[in-house]
Amino acid sequence: MTFQLLKLLFKTGKFLAITPPTLQQKKQTLWSKIWATVLVLVLTAFTMIWFIARSRLYMHFIHIKFVMRVLRHLIKYSFCCYVIVAVNFTKRRRWFKLVKKLECVSEAPRPTSRFYYLEFFCANVIFWVVISVSGYILNRYFDNNIVEIFVMILFAWYCLFFYKYLFYTILKMLLLRYQHLNSLVKEELRKESASSGFLQKVEFVLYTLKDAVDCFNDIFGWPLLFVILHSSLLVLDYVDDFFNMSNYNDEKLRMVFVINISLLLMLFPATGVPILFCDTIRSEMKKIVKKLFQLRRRLSPQRKQQFHECVDYCVCNSFPEFSAAGFFTLDKSTIFTILGTITTFLVIMSGRLLAGVAAAALKLGARRMVRHEMGRNSDPSFHVGSIGCIGVIKRLPTMIFDIGPAVPPPPGRELIGVKEELNHRPELTGHCCNGMPTRGGGGGGVVVRNAVSSKNRGHNERRTIAEDE
Repeated sequence: MTFQLLKLLFKTGKFLAITPPTLQQKKQTLWSKIWATVLVLVLTAFTMIWFIARSRLYMHFIHIKFVMRVLRHLIKYSFCCYVIVAVNFTKRRRWFKLVKKLECVSEAPRPTSRFYYLEFFCANVIFWVVISVSGYILNRYFDNNIVEIFVMILFAWYCLFFYKYLFYTILKMLLLRYQHLNSLVKEELRKESASSGFLQKVEFVLYTLKDAVDCFNDIFGWPLLFVILHSSLLVLDYVDDFFNMSNYNDEKLRMVFVINISLLLMLFPATGVPILFCDTIRSEMKKIVKKLFQLRRRLSPQRKQQFHECVDYCVCNSFPEFSAAGFFTLDKSTIFTILGTITTFLVIMSGRLLAGVAAAALKLGARRMVRHEMGRNSDPSFHVGSIGCIGVIKRLPTMIFDIGPAVPPPPGRELIGVKEELNHRPELTGHCCNGMPTRGGGGGGVVVRNAVSSKNRGHNERRTIAEDE
């Protein structure tokens, strides 16, 4: 892969202050530092405003949903701030060192093609179409404000998308160079005797590529960690929204499904591509070492010692290792670890959801059973005693599942059915579970009091008030 695509990415990223402006090392201007500082301050201010505007909605979430939503946006904000600060203030030289190391090692000669430009263009078209449709749906059906669209979509989402494509581009360049070295070793095996300077050339190439891998880890270690964490939380958050779609009407349900599926299909696979490239580079290095051992049989006894030193260096010092900020190594097992963590968390959330459904079904069934029995039996003591059991029945789900509703119901909503039943049956007023009238409190499950309105209104009015102790 030529450097033309990387140059195009640098020209695009300099407007957002997330990449150097050119491939050549130049002195940074004062205006670029000021622009980077302004972007960080504006992003911080708009993010705080967005959190304040959405805080009332977040208060209705259960604690797990609340933590997931807040963490997802904080990780997105931290990612944007980190890449801006790293490029413009702390790790600018590492970028140019990475480019220099890539230039020192050649890749396999390929015909010049414009396919890479078309690939980048198509990726941008897909991104902007998905984001535009999602933003329109959010504003049309869910009344989201312009702050969310500007901060969380137009800037933060594009930074995530851009860096994922940048990961792919640089890792592809590294992979092509390892593949070219592998082809050179394979050609050397076909010769009758190995050339004298071949081992020195292999050692130099491996040392240069290892240095490039170290620069890649230093530059993109934290961004890779942020991307993996954000993608995992994104899947959990959207799957939870899918489980809670019963809170919306049919049209909103379809819109939520479209948004979630489109964003997941666009962003989550793009997170796995860099991890797969890291594992492929490691596999290519293993092939190179294997072919070097095959080359050993063609060496003279005097050169075998040099060969052992070269192979020991390749295995111990120049083997490529990719990590996410040093927390874990990036290989194929990382994808299964992420999927396993997501699956475990979804099982926990599904168990909580099933517990909530069972609790709601138990409450509804108990209330219907009490109303049915009250309609069949006319004994006042039975009616009030049955109604008194509602308080115990309603507490069963909480005691069994140790859960509570995500949003507490309005005061008095739980006893609407009881009040309606008492208003239609005045003979129940003033009786407790044993059929005796109560005064004030008592030990019954339901206390029923009679209140007589003032005589100034010209008529007496009888009211029945039911309170759940």
